[in-house]
Amino acid sequence: AGYQEYPEVAGVGGYLDPPAELLRTNLWAWYEFYVTHQVYRAGSEPYLGGFDCPAEGTNSMPYRHKVLEEVGGFDESFPFAGGEDTDLKWRVVSRGYSLLYVPVRVIHLRSYSLRNFWRQYQTHGRGVVHFERKHKGHPPTHLRMILRGGVRLLRWGRDLFRLGPELATAKLVVELADVVGQWREVRRLRCQ
Repeated sequence: AGYQEYPEVAGVGGYLDPPAELLRTNLWAWYEFYVTHQVYRAGSEPYLGGFDCPAEGTNSMPYRHKVLEEVGGFDESFPFAGGEDTDLKWRVVSRGYSLLYVPVRVIHLRSYSLRNFWRQYQTHGRGVVHFERKHKGHPPTHLRMILRGGVRLLRWGRDLFRLGPELATAKLVVELADVVGQWREVRRLRCQ
């Protein structure tokens, strides 16, 4: 229906939410819900935009076939599933295409545990390294990664009051996992 109403868009997507029963009992499910609705701003109204469009992940957002062909599909030089969705979205909107967010909920079935979120965000951090290397011409420097970690630690104090201690700490844990992933990936690349 989104493609019919907005024939000019390159992609239409909804949002991911954890199963409702987990939101009452699981901190990591609550964190994912927070990111979806507060950070990405997935709301109850459609949104037509570019890179700012809340729809992103290809697990809940199909693209038009001709657009995927035009941009070359996923960049297979990303060595793992991390950053490749963001790269695809960046290349699509950089060609002047719009994306449409529709408030369609996709239940995200996964393990909601500290261990899995730590791994996921380390992988995300590794993807950041490849995204920056591709789009900025170089991976993040050690100083930049240290500053990112420092800023995230400082924000934790503010987040304690804004989000409460549990959600603020979950946010800090995954943000630090992201920096650890960046650090490890830069080290791995330099050792090659």
